[in-house]
Amino acid sequence: MFWILQHQDLVPPGRYARLLDERQVAWQCCRLHEGDSLPKLQTGDGVLVLGGTMGAYEEERYPWLEPLKEWMQEATAGGWPLLTICLGAQLLAAALGGAVHARRHAERGVCRIQLADAALDDPLFSGVARAFPALQWHNDSFDPPADAQLLASSNVCPHQAFRYRNAYALQFHPEVEATIVVGWNALLKRPGEYVGEFVAAQGDWQPTWDRLFENFLVLCGSIKKTD
Repeated sequence: MFWILQHQDLVPPGRYARLLDERQVAWQCCRLHEGDSLPKLQTGDGVLVLGGTMGAYEEERYPWLEPLKEWMQEATAGGWPLLTICLGAQLLAAALGGAVHARRHAERGVCRIQLADAALDDPLFSGVARAFPALQWHNDSFDPPADAQLLASSNVCPHQAFRYRNAYALQFHPEVEATIVVGWNALLKRPGEYVGEFVAAQGDWQPTWDRLFENFLVLCGSIKKTD
């Protein structure tokens, strides 16, 4: 089973839910904000932890965050593959002893992701360009935990991706679709040109964003590698 852990209706699995269906991967979404229990993982399971507007440190306001961090720590120690995005990545960093901190300015819009040398031989980034654009939408950032491998950075945010055992953290959003960006942009006090930026990048780079998830599904054993 492939599990998706969701924090808000506002931040759905987007394109990646459709990819799971297209690849005929059985999956289930745990809607943590609605009281769903965390899954009991079995051999062959994989996990996608989505983003959200809350902070990784707001456990009192969002009571599922603390047990989720404990669950992520146990899942990582057990060797299960985790792919975590934005808030999910910050929660993973916090769970493993890294730091999460507020940024002086939010980072939004499409920016250039630069892979580190360690990513060149990492299976998650197999077949992915050394540099590519991706959507950013975050107020907080993470510092990777000790013993993690930094896999990517950007000019604005030096920690864009890391790996710890079989768990991956991505600060950027490869899973979103244009309709999601439209909704996020509409909630801003000062909406930007972010939708246009995303659509312009999507035409050339959607295969790269898809490739990241397909590579992860190969790591999980959910699909077979095709090239």
